Amino acid sequence: MNILRILVDVVVLIAVFFLPWWFFLILIPLLIFYFSAYYEILFFALLLDGLYGVSDKLWNVPFLLYASLVFLVSLYLKRRLAFYS
Repeated sequence: MNILRILVDVVVLIAVFFLPWWFFLILIPLLIFYFSAYYEILFFALLLDGLYGVSDKLWNVPFLLYASLVFLVSLYLKRRLAFYS
């Protein structure tokens, strides 16, 4: 499973540079729910904010906020769903 996770990380890192931003709105929840604790998505979201960000304000990081929200919701749901126990 660790080799799969590393392979997915490399593919996502390459995808950050070549795929459109909206692709990650779909990919982020899928990866967070597939892997047990996919903390790397927060780094990729910050990288996306750096690439596609248009403002110089500190809290204008929509990808990081979206990924953080999905990550926190997934932590709550994974504890409640029967097939994650």
